[in-house]
Amino acid sequence: MGKKYIKILKKDFKQIKEVLNPENGHSAHHIITEITKNIIPELFEDKNLKPNNWYKHKIHSGLVYYSEIIEEKYITGYGFTSYLEYWDKVNYYKNQLVPASKKEVFDALKNEAIKRGYQKGRECLFGLSEEKRKLETNDFYLRDYRLCINDNNNCGDVIFQDGKWAELAELPTLTKIEAEEKYSIKIID
Repeated sequence: MGKKYIKILKKDFKQIKEVLNPENGHSAHHIITEITKNIIPELFEDKNLKPNNWYKHKIHSGLVYYSEIIEEKYITGYGFTSYLEYWDKVNYYKNQLVPASKKEVFDALKNEAIKRGYQKGRECLFGLSEEKRKLETNDFYLRDYRLCINDNNNCGDVIFQDGKWAELAELPTLTKIEAEEKYSIKIID
């Protein structure tokens, strides 16, 4: 037995002695459980994950995951694989996940937004709006697990919420002649 656990045993000796007292009428199982709780409390931590929270994989530190549905053994939702690929639906066993920090969530969402092309000057259709507006900045921020951009007096545009990304306008396609004129180059076939 490690020194750490011997110290815990000495510290909690009075409590353990009380549990072991046969006059208290505890079963052997109860006594062993109580002793183990005192020695290794992390074995008894609440492992119940709650819906509508972000979690990450214990081994694959790059994985960030948002749970929507919790089954007996696994949760389903949207998020990032261990290869940092965004998926609309992923499943993971509950015992493989721990809560993710806001920084981990922000970093994963921001990197995905950049990969998808959310950048200054790009037109975007936000939410239910029919109006396309240009992104005015490359500054992202996280508000209540929504990724925002265009901080218009602290009322930015939401580009990611509830597993949905704001629609980006198609990039214009230039003809060969338009590209040559725009970039002052000669394109050779």
